[in-house]
Amino acid sequence: MSRDLYTTAGAVIGYFDHDDKYLYTAAGKVIAYFDDQRTYLYTQGGPMYGHVSQDHKYLYTTAGAVIGYIEPPLD
Repeated sequence: MSRDLYTTAGAVIGYFDHDDKYLYTAAGKVIAYFDDQRTYLYTQGGPMYGHVSQDHKYLYTTAGAVIGYIEPPLD
């Protein structure tokens, strides 16, 4: 199953791999990866990219702004 990340306007930001561990751009470049609990995303360099809402549908920046939504939501 493909799981994608969209902006709030509906544009595709990227997609998750089959294990929902890595977030990729449409061109296949890794943007970020999830921690083991699939709560926090980190960039390849280490800084936090964002965190997932409690309902596992929205992705937020560390400052709390909405980056986008995950469709279908994480399990």
